[in-house]
Amino acid sequence: MKDLIRSPLQFVRPMTKDEWQDLVLRAGHNERLRIRRRQRRAKPTSLDLSDRRGGELTRPASSASL
Repeated sequence: MKDLIRSPLQFVRPMTKDEWQDLVLRAGHNERLRIRRRQRRAKPTSLDLSDRRGGELTRPASSASL
């Protein structure tokens, strides 16, 4: 009875060198894309405050600090 039970790994075909190379290239490409997306997200954005209150950047008198 034990000889009828087979491991699933017996049915898996080993990868060829070309398939392995494609897999490695695809993984490297995906990693480069992920890094590029992260860098875009982490890039600090500069705030353009020149349009605020018509170019006026003074504090109102009511917000005096203590």
